[in-house]
Amino acid sequence: MPSLFSDFWRLVTRYRLYTALNVIGLALGIATFLTLALVARYELGWERWYPGASSIYQLQADIRLNGSTMHAESLTPLLLPGVKARIPGLVAARLEAAKANVAIDGSHTGQEEVVTFADPSFFDVFRLGFQNGDGDTALRGTSNIVLSDSMARKYFGGTSAMGKILTVRREGHTRNYVVTGVLAPHPSNTKIQSEFVLPLPEVAAERPCAEQWGYFCAETYVVLPHPGDVSSFSSTAHDVFTTSLSGQKGTGNFASGTKLILDPLQATRFDREGRAADGSSRGAIVALAIIGGLAVLAAALNYVNLATAQALGRAREIAVRKVLGASRGRLIMRFLGEAQVLAFFAGLLGLALTELAVPFMASLSGWPVEIDYRWSLPVLFGVVLFLGGAAGAYPAFLLSSFAPAPVLAASRMPAQGRFGSRLRMVLVGSQFVFATTVGICTLVVNAQALHLRDISRGMNVRDLLLLSTDRHDETDNRAPEILDRLRAMPGVEAASASAGWLDGAHEVRTIAPVGKSDASFIVTASSVDGGFFQTYGIPLLAGRLPDFRRGEDVERSERHQIARNIVINLTAAHRLGFRDARSAVGQTFSSGNQPEDLKTIIGVVADVTDINGHFAPSPTVYILHDSRFGGVVIAMRTAHGALPGVLSQLRTEWPTLMQGFPFAPIAMTSMIDEATREDVARGKLFAIGAGVAIAIACLGLYGLAAFNAERRMHEVGIRKTLGATTGQIMRLMLAQFLRPVLYASLIAWPLAWVFARTWLAGFENRIALTPLYFVLTTLLAAALCALTVFGRTIGLARAEPSRALRAE
Repeated sequence: MPSLFSDFWRLVTRYRLYTALNVIGLALGIATFLTLALVARYELGWERWYPGASSIYQLQADIRLNGSTMHAESLTPLLLPGVKARIPGLVAARLEAAKANVAIDGSHTGQEEVVTFADPSFFDVFRLGFQNGDGDTALRGTSNIVLSDSMARKYFGGTSAMGKILTVRREGHTRNYVVTGVLAPHPSNTKIQSEFVLPLPEVAAERPCAEQWGYFCAETYVVLPHPGDVSSFSSTAHDVFTTSLSGQKGTGNFASGTKLILDPLQATRFDREGRAADGSSRGAIVALAIIGGLAVLAAALNYVNLATAQALGRAREIAVRKVLGASRGRLIMRFLGEAQVLAFFAGLLGLALTELAVPFMASLSGWPVEIDYRWSLPVLFGVVLFLGGAAGAYPAFLLSSFAPAPVLAASRMPAQGRFGSRLRMVLVGSQFVFATTVGICTLVVNAQALHLRDISRGMNVRDLLLLSTDRHDETDNRAPEILDRLRAMPGVEAASASAGWLDGAHEVRTIAPVGKSDASFIVTASSVDGGFFQTYGIPLLAGRLPDFRRGEDVERSERHQIARNIVINLTAAHRLGFRDARSAVGQTFSSGNQPEDLKTIIGVVADVTDINGHFAPSPTVYILHDSRFGGVVIAMRTAHGALPGVLSQLRTEWPTLMQGFPFAPIAMTSMIDEATREDVARGKLFAIGAGVAIAIACLGLYGLAAFNAERRMHEVGIRKTLGATTGQIMRLMLAQFLRPVLYASLIAWPLAWVFARTWLAGFENRIALTPLYFVLTTLLAAALCALTVFGRTIGLARAEPSRALRAE
């Protein structure tokens, strides 16, 4: 072992350039792999850390109506009790999450938090650890509450939270809860909200989810330990659902068109298109993991290339060792040992780079990713062994194959002939295939992210401020008063209230062309006030907007008056069969089987794209409502440049304007930035991966150019003696190295095209895949290649012929 390290040290000091390039290239590959692997592990590991996660399922539904399908992850809260009555001993729980104001022991000042109302069996399904308390009894009392460790510290600091009182206010209901449990810290990659867990209220009016069969608002989870339980449970649940709905008027089509689905908990992170609720994409995560793996492979190829070139300079050393009695097997083991030592130091440097990269990546993307050494160190050990063994094998066998006599008799170091030269070029080309492919994909991913951020959303998003997107009865009751005070503020141009818009809690209805019930489709139904379209800046394309002075334009809850005149968006007009917005005005459509269900289109407005921009606009109908919305969204538009002043005044008046609610206004532009943050972050991660891939390729190219310059010094001297100019020499050297880069592009282009096309297919709003991305990346790779080779060979090309000839 001492001999190995002493030989390794002599190798490092003698071949400093090659050693540095090898270590840096391997370290970059290792750091890229570890960083992206941590991201993939976090994203693909959602829900997997729960004890018994493989036996937990979420009950979901597909609702099919005349060819339209809507997927629901929440169900009616009435379903589970019916199923449990037929399956004694079933372990299951319902979750109803809502936003509420949480304060300490009756205080009027509190914080807005997400609270989860759950069955007492919640901790039988999700077996979370407790710092204090017991999951078996924590939710048995109607006024008990369980906190996460972070929430206990937030509200009670360093003192024990057990037995303390928290006051929860939500939609006009106030209740004091006693802390009966504090959860131990657990991973954050879960969609199960457990910061505040409360028992489901016994009074139906206090529950976030209405106890009606038509309201799908409760998440339902069951534990099924045996695979055979899945089919029997599904059959029982479907039977309970259809039987319960069969006797209710107007639900026949709804019941027959609903299919209940059991989705494994571990698969609930991504939908069927591979997208998560926060915009994450399973395909993108897998692609990042593949890039990490290919980065290690590129680093290994880089090592093989440089080590092979370096090996030719050690030919005489090998010949002398063989003359002194060293066997080939012993030489192979020695060189493999050198490769392992080199990989070991590269691994240490790669781990240090990972330590620097992970916090940067977390701040860049928002992913709370940390280095878990219990996982990272074994993985790093495996990568180091792979690099030392696989990457070091070919150079070791090459070095040990040299015959002593020809090597010692030759005046020049062996060149391996045409095969060796071509092999080195193939390895360089392989690295540039990877780098060019990732570079093209990076341009596409970043262009798509910028497209989503800057796409026209069908409304004027500048100077638009949302005060509340939460469904609170208190806000709903005082909406007219709040709007009057907002409109009276200097700098405020418009204010409005609406329901079920932008907050994901919209109402869904089915409409159809008159006389064509088989052509019905699902629409979003949004209740709005008279200032809605002005406030949001949604342009009117044809017809007119609804007016409170026209009775048939208005829907009045207290009088049970139904609006007969409706405004629709352009997508709904096209789905109803109208050629354009103008031809739809004055026409009718059906929203049911009764005479009052016949609606007249009085206006068509522009489509509004969803906040993250991933999907095309959905068909929408807008209904003018008189006062109560059943959950209100308050918005205001300020004059250009007046927003800071309006916010300052709003902060001053907030305690009297919306007492008990936290001051948390949010600009529409900020909402869009947050909604597209994941796409922008992925684009930056792709850019980092592409940068590392190109850097590794250039490192290998630099080392190979250095070797080539040394090998061809005598040739250059002869060429210059015969009249070759410096420019001709440089063109000769550049052409030799540019060829594999250009050939690599021929392979990289179709690979990148397949990936980019598949990636863009996941977006309904997407950029065009033009040749520009491919050409730009190839030109950039060629330019970097030229600069790398130029920097290493310019000295050789400008050298005097006599000095070049003396080098031999």
